[in-house]
Amino acid sequence: LADAKFFFETDKKVTLESRLEGLKNLIFQNKLGSIHDKVERVAKISKSIAENLHINEGKCERASLLCKCDLLTDMVGEFSDLQGIIGGYYAKHDGESEEISIAIKEHYLPRFSGDNLPANPVGRVVAISDKLDTIVSLFGINQPPTGSKDPFGLRRSAIGILRIIVENGLDLNLAELIDSAISAQNQNKLLPETKELVFQFFLERFRSWYKEDGISSSVFESVYAVKPQRPLDFHLRVQAVNAFTELPESMSLAIANKRVSNLLSKY
Repeated sequence: LADAKFFFETDKKVTLESRLEGLKNLIFQNKLGSIHDKVERVAKISKSIAENLHINEGKCERASLLCKCDLLTDMVGEFSDLQGIIGGYYAKHDGESEEISIAIKEHYLPRFSGDNLPANPVGRVVAISDKLDTIVSLFGINQPPTGSKDPFGLRRSAIGILRIIVENGLDLNLAELIDSAISAQNQNKLLPETKELVFQFFLERFRSWYKEDGISSSVFESVYAVKPQRPLDFHLRVQAVNAFTELPESMSLAIANKRVSNLLSKY
């Protein structure tokens, strides 16, 4: 505790903003540059999402730029689990707004299955942007998850993004989100099929989500066939089809619809 107090008091002598330049010395991934490069991309994505959701763009951009600065603090160097959390406290100490401070704390959420989601609108935007940048970046350089190997936690990040969108009722277009993440990149480094690969990856995450919820594969496939681009729309369709299948008359209606479709296909 004495060490923690010492680190805390020492860290507060320097602002988070003054640490931003130092992120250029932290490598995110060899082909993708530094953490500084990453937060600049996240800021661009956040600005685009904020505009779409009518949330303060300046706060989202600011929170994005500061969200990784605590990686350079003594406190996180000693207690790595505090990244994000301690950054929020330091941001508040620096005089940053409440929304920005909370967003820095929340942008790693959800960290695991069933974890809390960001409660702050700015935090939701930064959390989506940070995770989306990681997914698009790794797929773009042909390093998707393989089998049980997922060193960057891309599956967890994708489920996190879908949960934030669906459980908060955010009307966001997944294809447009991916486009914004690709636009923030040096596109010459990315595979040309990055958008399609990432879009398919997200739809497959929905498959595992509904499987855990006990929704039949036939219900999922009926919606998957249409490939809705809005996660909230996808979720509502699955819920509607699932509710329909539980009706006693659903089977006879489905059979009748199939017969009509077969007849119409002949003309």
